[in-house]
Amino acid sequence: MAQAEKGMLRCPRCRLLLVLLLALLASPVQSGTARLEFAEHNLQLTEATTPLSQKVSGRSFGDSIIFRNPLLDFNTMENVGHTEGVCIYTVARDVTGGYELECDFTCVLDKGTFTVTGQWTDAPSAMAVVGGTGIYSGATGVVQQSRLKHDKATGADLFGLNIRIYALPEIQLKPLGPHDSESGVIV
Repeated sequence: MAQAEKGMLRCPRCRLLLVLLLALLASPVQSGTARLEFAEHNLQLTEATTPLSQKVSGRSFGDSIIFRNPLLDFNTMENVGHTEGVCIYTVARDVTGGYELECDFTCVLDKGTFTVTGQWTDAPSAMAVVGGTGIYSGATGVVQQSRLKHDKATGADLFGLNIRIYALPEIQLKPLGPHDSESGVIV
């Protein structure tokens, strides 16, 4: 052993510090984090668009579509909710009918909502799920959209939405009530 190490081990405080340091390194560290559990939700939905369910400002770069479209169960075609949101044309429709949109919308279902964002194109495309409420609290996942049917006469479309979401257990918060602005006390 080197002379300095021998001297350090003879010092009672140094030995105590060394023992405490080794004990600290050997013990598990409590970081204050919780183990998160997620529920997986797999949904297959159909979104039905009509000229009555959306407002289209045009079909050129920068034009927008504001919509509230019904959502149907893909297999039973029962109404299960709706989508509401906005899309902006980033590539205008060309003579082939091709387009690209940047979209942000919410899927509203009986047991909660989840928000979707990303590129929607005339070809199948994947979009991100970026949050939710109810059974979709803290949602993350992917929506794969594809056009199932287009009616040129009416302008109506049917889109398939294949969805996989991972969500936290449902988060329930009490709403805040009015308060006295002078005292800060809730009334």
